[in-house]
Amino acid sequence: MNDLWDAIVIGAGPAGMTAAATLSEGGSRTLVIDEQSTPGGQVYRAVERNADNAALLAVLGADYAGGAALTVRLRASAAELHFDTSAWRIDADGTVWIKADGKVEQLQARTLVIASGAMERPVPVPGWTLPGVMTIGALQIMLKDAGLRPPDALCWPAAVRSSTCSRSSASKPAFPTSSFSTLRSAPILSPRCGICRKPFSATVRVTFGRAWD
Repeated sequence: MNDLWDAIVIGAGPAGMTAAATLSEGGSRTLVIDEQSTPGGQVYRAVERNADNAALLAVLGADYAGGAALTVRLRASAAELHFDTSAWRIDADGTVWIKADGKVEQLQARTLVIASGAMERPVPVPGWTLPGVMTIGALQIMLKDAGLRPPDALCWPAAVRSSTCSRSSASKPAFPTSSFSTLRSAPILSPRCGICRKPFSATVRVTFGRAWD
């Protein structure tokens, strides 16, 4: 691998994919690094694999489905893609240290784009550390990676898309679900959207439960 790049993009979520495709289309020699095996980040997690799953896309919504076009654009660009790769150190001079397949490499670029992506920031509530309790991050991974959803679970809107998916999925989901044993529920009054900060009109209930038996 040539160590000198016009741009290194760390992260292949929505922002990283857009940046990398734009830079590459403009003629910049671009390298993309992401620790996951496929592009998409958390927001568009597994979107390439799920692109033909109509039942699952009906739950995840048009915003999620639209992420497939972004992955197509990225792969069609001349950007070099390195998945299953971690950027574990960045020096003051812009040197990027990466690790893949048990090997460490040192890279440099004229420009660094750090698109570290979405991060779950749950609000602690009583019982949230009990065995089997899942936060919204675990629920969305289970939904996008495995097509599974606890059928009676509602989640607070740490991510608007996830809460919408939970509330719009009725008691008869269109894709296989797990058995789900409720341990306890904690109401959260007037939750606020994580993006616009406006309160939701309805009370959202956080359901804590055990995953599939």
